[in-house]
Amino acid sequence: TVGAAWEKYIDYRVAKAVNSTSNHKKFTWYGKIILNYFGPALSLDDITQVKVTDFYNYLTIDKKYSASCTNYLGTLLYQMQLFSQERGRKRFEPKRMKTRRTAKGRIRFVSEAEEARILEWFRLSGKDDEANLFSFYIDTGLRKTEGLRLKFNDVDMKTGRITVWETKTNQPRTVRMTKRVRSILAGLK
Repeated sequence: TVGAAWEKYIDYRVAKAVNSTSNHKKFTWYGKIILNYFGPALSLDDITQVKVTDFYNYLTIDKKYSASCTNYLGTLLYQMQLFSQERGRKRFEPKRMKTRRTAKGRIRFVSEAEEARILEWFRLSGKDDEANLFSFYIDTGLRKTEGLRLKFNDVDMKTGRITVWETKTNQPRTVRMTKRVRSILAGLK
């Protein structure tokens, strides 16, 4: 069934992701959408191309989900079916959902005035640590998980460089520290 296949697939995904932030909770929302739409008791072999197309229409027209959300749900649905087929639990080829083109131009930069207002709010609220964290992320451009995974030996105070080993693209990269970031990190030691 879809319900059993979803549980087994997510258990597999979480177990496979040893050094990742993947956990069951991360997939709860996606599981609710897939299971509520198809029903947990539906046989995997009853997932036809028509049903997958209807699911796509439900996500895009009825729910108005973004392209990235729709595409991720489609990928999870397909991967769950493929996982089950490879283990002999689905007889027919998995059905793929078409993908939506993601919009370009979602990048927005914080202006200097906005940054100053945000930092002032943190300081007035007595949240100096959060102000430093905000400044760190603004100045380095690191993703949240990249910053959380940093270790002190990834920071070279002599050269003013931070090396990020685990990245979204699996390609390590080095980031130059600003004076502000260097001051923040020096204060942490």
